Amino acid sequence: MPVVECRNVWKIYEPKVPALRGINLKVDSGEFISIVGPSGCGKSTLLNLMGCLDVPTRGRVLIGGCDTRKLGDAELSRLRREKIGFVFQFFNLIPALTVLENVVLPTVFSGRKDPKKAKKLLEAVGLGSKLRRKPAELSGGERQRVAIARALVNDPEVVLADEPTGNLDSETGAAILDLLSSLNRETGVTLVLITHDPEVAKRAERIIYMKDGKIVREVRK
Repeated sequence: MPVVECRNVWKIYEPKVPALRGINLKVDSGEFISIVGPSGCGKSTLLNLMGCLDVPTRGRVLIGGCDTRKLGDAELSRLRREKIGFVFQFFNLIPALTVLENVVLPTVFSGRKDPKKAKKLLEAVGLGSKLRRKPAELSGGERQRVAIARALVNDPEVVLADEPTGNLDSETGAAILDLLSSLNRETGVTLVLITHDPEVAKRAERIIYMKDGKIVREVRK
């Protein structure tokens, strides 16, 4: 059973502007896929639908076989907390919290506060010595590592990464991609990465190419 499945998914914004046009996509457990295309092609819209941050105009999005259109707001929130991890281009860390507190926070929301697990993940991404730092005291690459640890702390089935290297220099971006790839290999977490950069996309096992709201082709390594 796919971890994420999109069945004939459309997203139409007013006044009748289609951002997605009949997307069909299956993401299997443990896969590392990238979705690539120019700005405005619909890839961020697709990621938002896969992450239950938005709902399709038509079609269905299934997470672990669960039809998300049948869920209410509270159920969708729980699904996001328990099944999905997010990594964003601009990190989305809380400035007033320490590194450790930022990673612990999702476990608080899920009712399973676990500082030990958060610390272990931060050590795994190379930040064990900076637990008490604030985000402003870190480099861009370090902040993205915090975001990755935060995305993993609730043991999600899939991590959705939205341009995770887009705000980083090329060397730091390559290090973040190395980290994501190794986490995918070593932990088996499913990884979906969107990017406008074909070179970044090549790091994945399967590349989905989008244009004008449609999937136009895919390449498997």
